[in-house]
Amino acid sequence: MANHGSVRSPRQGYAPAPLVMKSNKNSSGLIVIGAVIVIVIGGIVALLFSVSGRDRTPPLTLVPLGVASTLLGDGATTLPISDAIIAVPDDTGTFSVNLRGNLQMETAPSIAGGGFTVPRVTASDDLEAYYADNTTFGVLIVAVGPDIGSEVAQVLSFLEPNESVCKDRLRETITTTLGNAVRVSLTGCGVDDLGTKVLLSVQVADPPLVIGIRMQDDGDLTAVQSAALYILETMQF
Repeated sequence: MANHGSVRSPRQGYAPAPLVMKSNKNSSGLIVIGAVIVIVIGGIVALLFSVSGRDRTPPLTLVPLGVASTLLGDGATTLPISDAIIAVPDDTGTFSVNLRGNLQMETAPSIAGGGFTVPRVTASDDLEAYYADNTTFGVLIVAVGPDIGSEVAQVLSFLEPNESVCKDRLRETITTTLGNAVRVSLTGCGVDDLGTKVLLSVQVADPPLVIGIRMQDDGDLTAVQSAALYILETMQF
């Protein structure tokens, strides 16, 4: 997998980063000016006030093996995580998928129209950049249940970017260990035409789910296709 791959509302289910209150102290002299003479009031009156600082760090959920999801805010730190492959479960327990352990991950579900819960895992070298561009490596995995009634074509339509995002796209059916899947390969993505995206979707009978994967990178199309297929075929339910 390249070391650099959304749901169109990737932040569903996450609260915004909290405000961090920071206190500063200023001192000033109070000077009373009379009409004829200037009287300096002895002493200095300290004025205390608080300034709100906006936390610009996006909430990220890091999921090392055997550790529960953790929301990170301003100033949070984490221990280095191995780049070894680990099994990452989504927060609903619907599926797990093999990913590099050093990726930033979000594992909370998305909420679809009508209030339906869509189990989801998103992973990237840099989630904030992944949500903002078309070249940062990242992958989104969703599992759509029968309560929504979606089909493969609908899931692909949900994951596919607007036509203006990528120059070329190829749609084909491929064989996977989970059954025949539809793959959409997109190249020439983004303002610099350097992005590559691969979408995969397959219907699983047991449990009855439609799986959708969307991966992006700035690498070779064949490498992205292989990485997306690997992730799909490591899914456990």
